[in-house]
Amino acid sequence: QAVFEVLGDAPSNIVLKEKHGECLGASLWASSRLLTHFLGAYLPALGAHGKGLRVLELGCGVGLPGIYCALQGCSVTLTDKDEVLEITRENVAANCIAQ
Repeated sequence: QAVFEVLGDAPSNIVLKEKHGECLGASLWASSRLLTHFLGAYLPALGAHGKGLRVLELGCGVGLPGIYCALQGCSVTLTDKDEVLEITRENVAANCIAQ
C-alpha cells in the first residue's frame, strides 16, 4: 500500500494498493498520476470542488483519478475488466468511499 498525495486547491491523501505484474491494470500508471494532479489543480474551478459533477472513468485500473474525484464530491462510475475491478474495489474501500 502507498499513499498518493494530490496537491492543489483541494489537497488529498489517497491510499492505493497495486498488484505489480498480475495484470496490466493492476499497477498505477504515470498517466493516472498526471491526470490526478491536473484534476487537483483544476477541478475546484468547475464549481464547489466537484459536488454535482458526474465522472465516468473508462479503464480505471487502480482507480486513482476516480477516487480523487469521489473524495471531492463528484458522482463517479469506475469501469474496467473484471480481473482489475477487485483491486479497484479494495482501493475505493480503503479510502472510505461508499460503493
